[in-house]
Amino acid sequence: MKSQKTGIRQGLYLEFFSTIVPRGCGIAAYNRDHVNNTVIDPRVEGWGLFSIVSDKNKNFNGLSLPYAPYEREHIRYEIDQYNPKDFDKAGDKAVEVAKYMKEFGILSGIYLQHEFGLYGKNHKKDDSIVGLLKKFYENNIATVTILHTVETKSKEDKSEEEHKNNVMRGIFRYTDKAVCISPSAIKMLMEKYGAPRGKLIHIPHGVPETIISESREELKGKYDFSGRHVFTSIGHISRGKGLEYAIDGFAEVLKGEYKDKNPVFFIAGTTHEDIARQEGEVYWESCVKRARERKIPGAIIDEKGKITDLYGKTIEDIKGKKIVFLHRKLKDKEIPEIMHMSDTGVVVNLNEEQYSSGPGSQWTGRSRITIGTESIFFKDLEKQGVGLLVPFRDSGAIADRMNHVLGLERVHFNNLEYLASDIGSTRTWPIIATAKLNLMEKLIMHRAA
Repeated sequence: MKSQKTGIRQGLYLEFFSTIVPRGCGIAAYNRDHVNNTVIDPRVEGWGLFSIVSDKNKNFNGLSLPYAPYEREHIRYEIDQYNPKDFDKAGDKAVEVAKYMKEFGILSGIYLQHEFGLYGKNHKKDDSIVGLLKKFYENNIATVTILHTVETKSKEDKSEEEHKNNVMRGIFRYTDKAVCISPSAIKMLMEKYGAPRGKLIHIPHGVPETIISESREELKGKYDFSGRHVFTSIGHISRGKGLEYAIDGFAEVLKGEYKDKNPVFFIAGTTHEDIARQEGEVYWESCVKRARERKIPGAIIDEKGKITDLYGKTIEDIKGKKIVFLHRKLKDKEIPEIMHMSDTGVVVNLNEEQYSSGPGSQWTGRSRITIGTESIFFKDLEKQGVGLLVPFRDSGAIADRMNHVLGLERVHFNNLEYLASDIGSTRTWPIIATAKLNLMEKLIMHRAA
């Protein structure tokens, strides 16, 4: 970006408001990939992280979480998610840093990741993002808000409805741009919340660029799935994942015409840490119980690699098992490896208004056929020929799509994977991060003028 007064190219200082890895949530992973692929750009002179935490116990060198070393030095402030005053303090800190940078000719911009509940105790009060955006607006700092929650249907609870209306309208009033991850959301937000023309922009979810040296079959051997068709659900587990319907559907597949193809349903991941804190492993345990009730031969692999059957009896391996739960927190490198090993992704979330999906984007990036429920996100993908849609809470439809994949001739199976790879190749994180940075640079230039 060139100064209009001197013509000398000026550097940028970027600040990111988000949950941060190792906090276990999808937005933290999204922000990590966004940051890592942004700050390497030569335009960026410096950057800072404003970490939203759920517990501010100081255990790790004065911080609440064991951040990666290269991130630790960039933590500018840790925000207690449940304390509105903490957001106000963080906002003041961000403004202070921006003013300091400006003295050296470095102009600042701020990215904020937003979903309802992240900036407060619950959906009905204390959502602090509007106050942050107003503070930055009044101090002439450019902001880009990435919307991870888009809710367009009316709620039965009118106070909740009014609150969300106020939050969305406040975001649109004070942010310079709001990023929509799915294109369909733009029209919906304009209709429901009166978002001004030009305020919203579509930039897709990024796809990690991870090179896997092993072939699919080599990885299947590593996981004891050699020669089998692997259906996989991966990621944090919670009630909204709809796994019970996928388990019911898979039970029907095992009785059908393709049972001799020896398919396996692999469920990898553990309960979302915020959910686990509230209710433990109740939902995950209900999924295991569901598999037992459907008489699916299964196995559980725990944190230490110990293998048991679904009744808790220790077994030597998972050979012959039809459903396998890998019940532990996954390492970053494992997620692309498991996806590369798999034949079909299963993303059957229950939220009709879900318009962002990290797993859905990653399955596409790994060129894998994906069975997904009819959310905004997957409907947009399906319009481009990617993904196999199923209605919500419909185990019969899931079984039908699983059977469809199992029955595909190899040439047709390959064609569907190539379609996914076409989309994925245009959404790698370096491309997406550059698009966001180009946008931010323009907004900073406009503010400076």
